[in-house]
Amino acid sequence: MPCRKERWIIMALALVLIICGCSSQEEKKLQFFSKGEAAYEAGDYVKARLAFKNVIQIDPKYADAYYMLGKTELKERNFKQAFGYFKQAVNLNPDHLDAQAEVARILMAARQTDRARQTVDLILEKDPGHAGGRLVQASLLLSEKRNDEAKALLNSLHQQGETRPELFIMLAARYAADDNVD
Repeated sequence: MPCRKERWIIMALALVLIICGCSSQEEKKLQFFSKGEAAYEAGDYVKARLAFKNVIQIDPKYADAYYMLGKTELKERNFKQAFGYFKQAVNLNPDHLDAQAEVARILMAARQTDRARQTVDLILEKDPGHAGGRLVQASLLLSEKRNDEAKALLNSLHQQGETRPELFIMLAARYAADDNVD
């Protein structure tokens, strides 16, 4: 039977192992996430997907990993899977406004404008200047034939430095509809 001093040594070693084990899990999660982001930026969506799934294996409640999986699935045109991942990110973190905006975009594409409007309203209530939410809002305005409001919103986003392709596509379509090709 170990003596008192040996028990303390064993307990201290166990505590050190537990602490090291926890930090290494966190480090692994962050390493996989970084690898996933790098692969995503490089256009290697297979590696990105694998890295983000590894993150979820380590921490099933890490909303950013689900968000990035959703973005990866969007790049691969797997809209149903992307929607599921974005919804999971939102379920885990309702304040993940970028994931909320992606949910709204997919709802708009699916012509579920009422649900998209609810999501956009939620985003803009939390952050009135959220660019992703405002882009979906502009899309909603265009679908409601509120063209002047949409054009003003899009021009405002452009003047604030927004450079997403959908902004320019909507602006170009809006100006073309007004026969303003220039």
